[in-house]
Amino acid sequence: MAEEFLAGLLKFYSDLINLFDNENIEPVLYGSLACAIHTGKDILIRDIDFIIEEKFFGKILFLLKRSNFAYAYSEKDHSIKVYCGDFRISFDSKEYWHGDLDIISKEINFKGFVFNLISLDQLAKIYKKSYELAIDKKCDYKMKYLLLLEIMNFNKL
Repeated sequence: MAEEFLAGLLKFYSDLINLFDNENIEPVLYGSLACAIHTGKDILIRDIDFIIEEKFFGKILFLLKRSNFAYAYSEKDHSIKVYCGDFRISFDSKEYWHGDLDIISKEINFKGFVFNLISLDQLAKIYKKSYELAIDKKCDYKMKYLLLLEIMNFNKL
């Protein structure tokens, strides 16, 4: 079931990202999917999360208004969430949520889909910060942070 859900989520991503063709919008993948890719571990993926410069929010919202996608923009949370049935893709403000990081990414191919993947080190920093500040999902953030640390320590050998 999880593999079927991921396949559907990736198809939704492909349809959504096609809206951005020729728009110079390059979201950076982070969150659970990025953690699963970096660690190779079977992590529950419920959605796809991206970091993006907030200056692109206007363009993204414009493109979404012209599409058939359901979406919600939260000015308070500095985030855009796009929905298709049970699937969700989030675009989170780099400046608001991760302004202290100089985002480094590399283009990867995952199951036939191209992503700009956040660096292992930066993803670990994000999960560490999330774990330290979280009220809910604290255990989830800690588990992912520790998995990423394990990979980082292994890579140093």
